[in-house]
Amino acid sequence: MAVILLLSIVGLILYYFERKNHFKRTKFAQEYIASIKENIDLKDEEKKEKIKEFFLANGFNIITIGKDLIFRKKDFSLGLFLFGSGIFLVGGLVYLLYYRYIQKEDEFKTD
Repeated sequence: MAVILLLSIVGLILYYFERKNHFKRTKFAQEYIASIKENIDLKDEEKKEKIKEFFLANGFNIITIGKDLIFRKKDFSLGLFLFGSGIFLVGGLVYLLYYRYIQKEDEFKTD
């Protein structure tokens, strides 16, 4: 019983830091895109290439629609997995199914 409670607590703590880090990463990526777009020394193709390299290096998938680039990445949450395992015992399995079939990917779009 103590292990189950410990898993839940550790899961919640990890999830808190995962969310905090997620918002920092999102803000950093948006600022990076803005700084590249504002760079007047680069041509449009060079700007797209720099942005593309940045997201590829960070594990994003790239989708090209016309002139737009869309970058997508799905993050696995160890915190939610541990919390689910601790609360429901089978919650870990439920989270894995959620991750695989329901969770949406983070998405960044460039014009």
